[in-house]
Amino acid sequence: MKNGINQEIISSILKASQKAAINAYHFIGTGLKNDADAAAVKGMREVLNQTNFRGKVVIGEGEKDEAPMLYIGEELGTGKMVEFDIAVDPLEGTNLCANDLPNSLTTLAIAPKSSLLAAPEFYMEKLAAMEVYEDGVISLSKTIEENVKALAKYKEKKISEIVVTMLDRPRHKDAISRIRKTGAKVVLISDGDIYGVLSTHEMFGEADLYYGQGGAPEGVLSAVAIKAMGGFMGGRIVNEGEKTPILKLNDMVKQGGVFVATGVTGKGFLERVQELHHGKFFTESVIISANGVQFVENYEV
Repeated sequence: MKNGINQEIISSILKASQKAAINAYHFIGTGLKNDADAAAVKGMREVLNQTNFRGKVVIGEGEKDEAPMLYIGEELGTGKMVEFDIAVDPLEGTNLCANDLPNSLTTLAIAPKSSLLAAPEFYMEKLAAMEVYEDGVISLSKTIEENVKALAKYKEKKISEIVVTMLDRPRHKDAISRIRKTGAKVVLISDGDIYGVLSTHEMFGEADLYYGQGGAPEGVLSAVAIKAMGGFMGGRIVNEGEKTPILKLNDMVKQGGVFVATGVTGKGFLERVQELHHGKFFTESVIISANGVQFVENYEV
């Protein structure tokens, strides 16, 4: 690949995602979300530290003193190849895993050095649609009603056929009401807004639009997938009520990278981790890059 991310590195980050999912498997349904997260982190770090590259975490799970999380600024790899930015959410949907609810994933992305927005632990207002390929169709500068109507026109659908996915949060109560008044449908998810963004592509879900405030790190991870596949995403950091500038896709991801996710609890577009026999596991993952979308089923032997 032109960005220096070769097949060896892609195979390694895939293995890191798979290992994190296998580690998290042991905590599905236990209610122990922090233990599940720590197990996923351990598996992901173990593999990344054996990878033939120099990587620095720019999207992680906090600062250095919050270890054992993969912290912002942590350097990973053997240091033998070119440098990369790494974005990780070792267990997206810790509550989903702990309570055995759909769409818990292990996710990470890699891009050339200085490509990814260093988004700290703030909220980000997001508007995303993976199947919108023209500029100006939707925007955070428009009202949500304007965006719903414009999207319906662009996709040649009735407004009543438009589906908007949002996190089920009190802060979204007004927006949910306004969207439904247009005639569009709202699908609420309890956690997992990377999945929410991905669900706006027909390969991953049935939504047309993702909207609302979620984690800024998850926003950047989602943006890597959208930049690779094509589509629209706008973001705006929400910092103690301060209105910040709108971020375009190229502000969040300057150069294209590779996004990888592995299913943990399943029941969505990726299958659940399954224990086979003699401590071996089945996993299903997705690799999203400029080369396309690849689903990978792995049976350990």
